[in-house]
Amino acid sequence: MVTVFLRLFHCYSITSGNTNTSFTIDSNGTLSTATWLDYETTPSFALTIQARDSSSPSASQKSVVMEISIDVTSVNEHAPAFSSAEYSTNIAEDIAVGTSILRLTAVDQDDGLQGTTMIEHVMFIMFHMIFNAINDYSLSFGEIFQKKKIKAPC
Repeated sequence: MVTVFLRLFHCYSITSGNTNTSFTIDSNGTLSTATWLDYETTPSFALTIQARDSSSPSASQKSVVMEISIDVTSVNEHAPAFSSAEYSTNIAEDIAVGTSILRLTAVDQDDGLQGTTMIEHVMFIMFHMIFNAINDYSLSFGEIFQKKKIKAPC
């Protein structure tokens, strides 16, 4: 007695939801990315996958579909940028202590926590580097304030 096993092949395909042809599926049913994904452009996908047997004649083929949800997670891919390339201001030497001197803003194109700018930290470092007189100024929520009376140079 001889036993013969016939293997039926399955054909897999993505039938809908493949925005920008972002995914591929191979003959083993392995789903893979085909392009770089961008959370800010397409944060999620709802793919419909079909598995079909390869019986002959084709009229006797059977198939099944499955919905797959894919959520893309955001990564920190954009650096924050100040809204202006340069900030400059003039202040009188007799300006009142605590007077707001300058308002700085920064934006980040990332979503979620990655898009939250740490403007105080960045501005503190830049302010310290630029003015090298941090004891005369304070920084709060993007505004620079004078902490003590400025003495005019001789």
